[in-house]
Amino acid sequence: MLKADEKENPGLEEEFNEELKNAKTRTSRLLKLSTPIVNVLFGFLFATIMGMGFPLLGWIFMEQIFVMYTYGFNENFREDSNFWCLIIFIIALVEFVSSAISKSLFGAVTENITKGIREISYRGILSKDMGWFDDHENSSG
Repeated sequence: MLKADEKENPGLEEEFNEELKNAKTRTSRLLKLSTPIVNVLFGFLFATIMGMGFPLLGWIFMEQIFVMYTYGFNENFREDSNFWCLIIFIIALVEFVSSAISKSLFGAVTENITKGIREISYRGILSKDMGWFDDHENSSG
């Protein structure tokens, strides 16, 4: 930690360690709000499929360039070229579908998390005494 801050506030390091301990509970509370968990798992699955697209396209482009390099020597030039172009098109379709599914699933999870956090915060605010709102530290303006 910072030594200058410790001289001014000796309990700073203990407070920081307490925050680290509470981070696990905050994460578990956040995971409870991200329901249904199936959306998270399928979202990660489709995001992984989407992430594998660019390395796969690099390999496919290498194969296509190799086919074009052997233009004069390859009798099946047109068939090989059409095959690799078809593979690129299929990868583009898979990327499009997996991107749409992944974003919609993560969007649904985000909506559930936001709704849960709002409910918790509103419930906390509404359960306060009237005097809590009169305190200058708790005022909005």
